[in-house]
Formats: sequence, structure tokens, C-alpha cells
Amino acid sequence: MICKLGEICSYAKEKVNISEINLTSYISTENMLPDKNGITLATTLPKTAQTQAFRTGDVLVSNIRPYFKKIWFAKQNGGCSNDVLVFRAGNDVLPEYLYYVLSDDKFFEYAMSTSKGTKMPRGDKVALMDYDVIKPDLSWQRKITGILGAIDEKIDLNKKINKNLEEQLQAIYLDRFDPITHMATGVLSDICKFSKDKIEVAELSAHSYFSTENMQSNKAGALPASSLPSIRQTTHCHKGDVLISNIRPYFKKILLAASDGGCSTDVLCFVPNDQSLSPFLFETLYADRFFEYMVAGSKGTKMPRGDKQQIMNYPIVVPSKEALREYYTIAEPMLNQIQSRRNENTCLSALRDALLPRLMSGEIDVTSLDI
Repeated sequence: MICKLGEICSYAKEKVNISEINLTSYISTENMLPDKNGITLATTLPKTAQTQAFRTGDVLVSNIRPYFKKIWFAKQNGGCSNDVLVFRAGNDVLPEYLYYVLSDDKFFEYAMSTSKGTKMPRGDKVALMDYDVIKPDLSWQRKITGILGAIDEKIDLNKKINKNLEEQLQAIYLDRFDPITHMATGVLSDICKFSKDKIEVAELSAHSYFSTENMQSNKAGALPASSLPSIRQTTHCHKGDVLISNIRPYFKKILLAASDGGCSTDVLCFVPNDQSLSPFLFETLYADRFFEYMVAGSKGTKMPRGDKQQIMNYPIVVPSKEALREYYTIAEPMLNQIQSRRNENTCLSALRDALLPRLMSGEIDVTSLDI
């Protein structure tokens, strides 16, 4: 049965006191991740007394620049900014089914087509509720969400395994090379430099171009770029280089390049003096202490940027050849595992997004499936 979105859900309208939420339960367009990748930890709370409330099972969608496809299925109660829409499923509609309805690329295309504004387009709340949706019976909804949910569960599991590996790697690094407990013996410029190489933009793809837009907060890697720059050349990065967004460094956007590519001028490309230094350099820059140092020396207020000269003076423990070789033996296979799971998640996300509209439309018949 085809109906309007407003017939299967409504906007939540409750408010919550800021005193009742924290950084783990506050959602804004800043800590929602593009391309349906959920959320990351918030960095600040609003200064107002109250904000929009949401509860477990609600679907949150960023209403600014809908083409970023920022959406999250709430797994807890909390609060969110006014730039986030909170959809709540109605009767005879599974909250998970509503989530996949709103995850369809067609919904985000519709949101853009009815949005207002040019530089920062916003979805029209009234128009969104006129979006055409299919409302199957609950049995069909369970089968659709079961198929898509299994894929998302695997993606989440891969992320959790990667997070655990990243924490292990950082713990090993700090145990051996922490510049406070072991006393610094040099500075960052002793082991790396900034890239000055250039690459033709025509040689790049969505998977090999990195900007502050597609690099994820809280050290979560990067997503495929939504577009390539219109310039002819950009900074060339190589496999093993470390990329960090230089805008608002407190977001902790960092990536170890898995292959050759390019990055925007707002991204710092650190080139290790030797390939064997790559894992060591990555963990050096991955440390929270480095980002705190970068933030302390940044310039500007609204859009602070790291100071390149100050960054290169960051104190480090310069490893001996033997210590570096031993660390490389441990770190390289773990970093390869992390990258392998990220690649798998890219494939799983593409599979989910390809299946979603075909399942919703009934093109793929799930009648005989026992889920």
C-alpha cells in the first residue's frame, strides 16, 4: 500500500533538560556521520536550558545539507539539536522499517528537491511528510528489516573489532614510546615532513580523495568523497602517509593512507622519512595528547586551524632501529586487519544500499523467507 510518510510517522516534539544529557547522548549535525554511518561522540553540549528530546527507536535525520545522508536509529534516550529531525514510527509500523524507509537514497533525493536555501540547504519539514512510501504488513516489514539489519549488524561488529584493535595498538605505543613517561628525545620533524607533491585531480576517485568533509570524527577513518574538487591539481598522498584534517582539530580526524591518492589543502599530509616509520608515525599522531597539543596551538576561533610550524615541534621519543623494527612487526598486521574490515564495510554498505530500494518496492520477493 502506497501512502504518505506522514501517515506512518510523526515528528517528536518533547523537550529534555540539558542537565539530563551528556556527550554520549547528545546528537547534532556535527557528530552525525555522512552516508548513513551513524554517529560519533559529541564534543560539546548546547548552552540552552532545554533541547529536542528523542527516545530509543526514534529515527534521527540531519536536516542540513540532506545530500550528506546523515541518519541514525536511536539506541538510547537523549537530546539533539534543532537541526536534527526526530521521526517516530506510528501504529503498525516497525521503528526499524521506518529507519530503512528514511535510509533509502530516494528519500534524501526528495529531501534535496524540496529543500530551501543554496549554501546550507535545509529540508522542508512539511514537504518531507508528503514523501510517498510503501507500507507493507508487519510480517513483510520484519523480513525486510531482518535482511538489511543482518548487514548492518556485521558492519557494526567490524567497527567494534577495529576499535578494539586501535585501542590495543595505542596502548602498545604508549607503553613503549610515550613522550611523558619515557622523556622526549626529539620532535615530530625528525621523522616526517609535510607532502609537497601534486597529483592531477583527473587521476583520483571518490575512494582516493580526502577532505575534511569525508574524513570522520574521532579517528574513524574516511568515507568515499561525495565529489572531487574543480581544480586541476591537489596534494598527493602516498600509501603509508598519515592524513589529519587541519580544521577544528578537536574533531580528531585522522587516516592512514592505504593507497596513493590526493587530499585537499585543509588536510595535512604527513610523509614518514622511511616507510618503516609509517605505523609509528600514525600512532604518534593518533594519540589524544597530540590532538590536544594541536588544538592548543591552533589559530582562529570559529574555524581554528593547526599551526604547521608548531605541529612539527611536537615532542616525541625517536625510536632506535631495533625498537622500530620490533614495533613495525607488531603494528603492521594489526593495521592491515583494520583496513581489511574497513574495505569489507564499504562493500557491505554498497550491498545494503543496492538491496534496500528493491526490497522496499517488492522487486525482491521475501514472501517465502522465514525470518
